[in-house]
Amino acid sequence: MQPVRLAQVLDQGASGIGMVRVEYVGRRMATVTYTGPTGKQYQVSRSPTRKYIWMNERDARYFCGGTEFRRATPAPVAQPTVQTPVVEKVREMTTPPPPTVKEVVKETAPKKRGRKAK
Repeated sequence: MQPVRLAQVLDQGASGIGMVRVEYVGRRMATVTYTGPTGKQYQVSRSPTRKYIWMNERDARYFCGGTEFRRATPAPVAQPTVQTPVVEKVREMTTPPPPTVKEVVKETAPKKRGRKAK
């Protein structure tokens, strides 16, 4: 079963509940509150988190008649990506043979210091 994104649910059911997605295209970066004809207040700004809002259809008709709002296209729904399994050839690993006792003793034995020739 595929997970369903909230934006997908809202886009599919928005027209049935009298809501439309609106984009704020005004100049203000700071959050501004607008009150629509229905009395509902909407907080918008040019920031990505408040640029797109869901608005009552009646309020949207009122606000989209001006220059600061426009109807937005539905939010894009990400298509699921199918990952194909990657098969890699594994090299046959060869391990060197373990060292012999003589080799270990030779490596760990203290080095002999010889006398200097006169």
